[in-house]
Amino acid sequence: MASKNIENNSSEEQAGISQGQLIRRRFLKHRGAMIGLVVLIFVIVISFSSVGTVFGGTGKLIVDASGSFAIDGFRIPGWWKYNWYENYDLLTVGGTPTLTLFPPSLGEHPFGQDTLGKDIFARVMRGIQQSLTVMFVIGLITTVIGVVVGSIAGYFRGWIDSVLMRLTDVIIIIPVLILGAVVGQAFGGGSALFLAFFLGLFLWTGLSRLVRAEFLSLREREFVDAARVAGAGPGRIIFKHILPNAIGVIIVNTTLLMSSAILLETSLSYLGFGITAPDISLGQIISEYQEAFSTRPWLFWWPGFFIIIIALAINFIGDGLRDAFDPRQRRFHIATDGLVAGFRRLVARKGVEPDVKK
Repeated sequence: MASKNIENNSSEEQAGISQGQLIRRRFLKHRGAMIGLVVLIFVIVISFSSVGTVFGGTGKLIVDASGSFAIDGFRIPGWWKYNWYENYDLLTVGGTPTLTLFPPSLGEHPFGQDTLGKDIFARVMRGIQQSLTVMFVIGLITTVIGVVVGSIAGYFRGWIDSVLMRLTDVIIIIPVLILGAVVGQAFGGGSALFLAFFLGLFLWTGLSRLVRAEFLSLREREFVDAARVAGAGPGRIIFKHILPNAIGVIIVNTTLLMSSAILLETSLSYLGFGITAPDISLGQIISEYQEAFSTRPWLFWWPGFFIIIIALAINFIGDGLRDAFDPRQRRFHIATDGLVAGFRRLVARKGVEPDVKK
């Protein structure tokens, strides 16, 4: 009776469920990943909608036709009335935050002001924008380079694998923090896109090794042999047949790499080698106000808080994706249940009680 229930349950769970649906279901059931995803989306929406953003241009301060300061580039305004680069009159003693919980109110400057009157809320929101830009661009560049290098090395093997892996070994021993500091000093820092592009050229090595390992295993499978017999070329086999089966490793490690990327950008900006004035990032805000730690601690609370929140959210999402793509999860147990049930029926026909433990 128990074996029949196991068989019926496993067949019902397998019916109509594709691998993509199974992964999506696991991910949506992961509470930590859902919380991290909601928090990350909230941070992205509020940071870009509040103070707007700037496209193109040099990003430097200029004087517009009305005689006021503006950022060079195409500015999309937001709903917050203060800019991150202008000075305003101090509304409270010492620029203390006007945010209150009881009763709930933002006030004029919810995160406070510095000694020059700059609105800290606007500065933190702009800093989040730049840090997120660096994070996503690094994730994109490292994924592309790491997947291409790892897949080619793992599929072709031989001298191609040796050359690509030796190149990877050379790059992986370079201290990225020191290299970023040297380049930032040489080119004057500045653009978030430039910083992200440069860092992405040196952070793909770990992902390429993981992709190579997956390809070395998957290239020996039967479906790859079938594709070769059918006349598929190396490019089609790599990107059409093998790569989709390695997508789990790629996605999970990309999210974790993005989490470390935002901490790396924060470190460089804190040291003065990352994003520089007049633009800002979360690390630069902490560096700029480090001397006021004991007298005006709110200048550190908010940038530090959002650095932790973004890093934790990305890590939680990565954990959820790892659990969702783990082949030892639900589908593995469904198949095992079916095998155990079949074995029990087989030995029951011979009148022998099986000694099988699930």
